[in-house]
Amino acid sequence: MDLWPQDINQPLEIKSPYSLILEQSKLLGEKTNNIVEANVVKLEARSRYDFKYAFYLASPIANYSYSLFSFEFNLATYPVELFLDEDVFQEIPPEVVEAMTSEISQKEGTFLIIGSNCLIAENEELLLSLLKVIFNSAKTKKVISALYAMSKE
Repeated sequence: MDLWPQDINQPLEIKSPYSLILEQSKLLGEKTNNIVEANVVKLEARSRYDFKYAFYLASPIANYSYSLFSFEFNLATYPVELFLDEDVFQEIPPEVVEAMTSEISQKEGTFLIIGSNCLIAENEELLLSLLKVIFNSAKTKKVISALYAMSKE
């Protein structure tokens, strides 16, 4: 007698934070002809989360990498906690910070600020919005430009 459900091996309807961020890392390499890459590295999880990763901007030619952020989540995928580079965190627009702090008590599905450089995205849509802010920050562009220039020397 088989008591297991028939649909046991069905994929999740949402992408995991890891999958979304890994997808973005591959796109950076494509945009720069792999002169500057983004690497997602598994770290040892020592917190309440099951999974922990670091996101690095890297130049294989210059043999240098820069830690842009780390992120942690559980098997249930969301929420995801992101620890940002301090300069990138400072660039988060005030209206986003205001929305994060005022809406968190009113409804689920907002960013939550923890400490000086940590945010929590409660769902996939918010994670994508936050990644867009991170990737479009002046600090991120500056690091990518510097890695690109170093690789061309």
